[in-house]
Amino acid sequence: MQLREALFAAIDKYRLTAKELSDRAGVSQAQISRFRKGEDLTFSTFQRLVDGLPRDAKNHFCTSLM
Repeated sequence: MQLREALFAAIDKYRLTAKELSDRAGVSQAQISRFRKGEDLTFSTFQRLVDGLPRDAKNHFCTSLM
């Protein structure tokens, strides 16, 4: 599974809204929306999104990559 797909799977499974993730990760909702539509992010922004996931969602993200 690709990084993008794994992140979306974790976000969707744990029903995180763009607002919740934005608040937790310090990334704008607009950036999250553009990323969802296929735009690329810098690695540091992607890392902030992953770091902003709740623990269970982050675990889901990591296990999806194995």
